[in-house]
Amino acid sequence: PFRRGFCAYVCEDAEAVAERRRALGVDVIQDPAGADATPSPVESFEELGVLPFWLLGALHSQEVYEPTALQAQSLPITLAGQNLVGIARPGSGQDVAYMTHAAVHAEEQAPLKPDDPGPIALILVPTQEAAAKVAEQAGRLLSQSQRSARHKGLRCVNMSGGGTRSEKLKEFTLSGSHLVVGTPKRILDIASKEQMSLLRVTLLVLDGADRMVDLGFAGEVKQLASWTRPERQTLIFGGTWPRALAEMANELCFPGGAPVHIAVSA
Repeated sequence: PFRRGFCAYVCEDAEAVAERRRALGVDVIQDPAGADATPSPVESFEELGVLPFWLLGALHSQEVYEPTALQAQSLPITLAGQNLVGIARPGSGQDVAYMTHAAVHAEEQAPLKPDDPGPIALILVPTQEAAAKVAEQAGRLLSQSQRSARHKGLRCVNMSGGGTRSEKLKEFTLSGSHLVVGTPKRILDIASKEQMSLLRVTLLVLDGADRMVDLGFAGEVKQLASWTRPERQTLIFGGTWPRALAEMANELCFPGGAPVHIAVSA
């Protein structure tokens, strides 16, 4: 078993929350818990109350003090353990949103071991360039994680680009990796050869999911998801919401519960 929820899933003043969402350009398209159940967007990362001190320190070192609209609404949802679909234009802070959540998610779990090297979170992106950017951001957010009381630092490995397969596998297995990022094609190639197990993956993230569908990666994504824990948490981010993505999202989220669907126009 693993812990999915870190915050209460409550909305105390629906009218005030709706007004705040309007100001941020946030729309809750669907919430399986009910129309007025979705928690309010937060005004600060500290307001969440569950981020490790080292993670807050890393955010502040990047001069990130206030969440974007997407982060403000998505984090209270995901940190309460819900699956999520977040639709927003690129550059809305998607990477910080799911990396912040992934850090809390991984921090809670038992340390990695040589016979259990992870990953805990699998992040799929459409291109090698996107993988490199996500891994770079992860490095910044995890830069102070050696101060963690439970782990000797959280690690992220980019399996796509920037080195040979053998070099990537060596980097991954040297001391394990809590987070792995890569394209569906590369991750499937490695996992299908049993060079990396996905049995410990309890958080699946799709960043640029609409682009992955456009590139024809839906089959690879579904296959990879089937190799992870069925009760995993699933977060899906995209810039558009085509029918093919909606169908894939329903299939991916089904084992862990229907997702909360939000859209950000700001």
